[in-house]
Amino acid sequence: CATHTRPDIAYSVGMLCRAMAFPNACLLRHAERVLCYLVRTRDLGLRYETDQTDVRGASDSDWDVQRSTSGQTFMYNSAAISWGSKRQPSTALSSCEAEIMAASEGAKEAVYISTFLNELGMRDDAPIVMDVDNKGAIDVAYNPEHHNRMKHVARRHFFVRDLVEEGRLVVPYVKSADNIADMFTKPLPYPAFRALRNRCMNAIDAG
Repeated sequence: CATHTRPDIAYSVGMLCRAMAFPNACLLRHAERVLCYLVRTRDLGLRYETDQTDVRGASDSDWDVQRSTSGQTFMYNSAAISWGSKRQPSTALSSCEAEIMAASEGAKEAVYISTFLNELGMRDDAPIVMDVDNKGAIDVAYNPEHHNRMKHVARRHFFVRDLVEEGRLVVPYVKSADNIADMFTKPLPYPAFRALRNRCMNAIDAG
């Protein structure tokens, strides 16, 4: 359900899956906490509305000295239609680099969603908006001059900048507290998690 109906447990399930080869009692307790949460919120689900708002996405990362976690989500008609929480394939040397890697992963999903909805006649060729909460990453996405400071970053991680230059993607700044993708990158205090979860799922608060 973490990949189809319950984006709120995507991060937790992803973290547990990383340790499946080395199970222990501590991990079992964490898995039981996820199950207890699902039981407590069993009536919670994605709730879409017929407001015909355009697609809007968000990407984020939690910088780690080893490999960071990327998070992304795309909303349509008031609730998430796509989301992901994934460990990055290489070590980022700064939070800006981790954010660029996360944004480029989100940009690939934006291309797929835009193409799919265009084929269905549900949207035009207007650029998709994808929120990012790191000003350095936004500068790199919009200004090629910043590339000199990130020459070590693999070219594929600058896919977001290619889409911005082509006018297919807009990357505005949003505060971390308002970035829905934040819940896919790290454990949050429950009040903050609940607020982002309810926005992501367009849910009536289930506690």
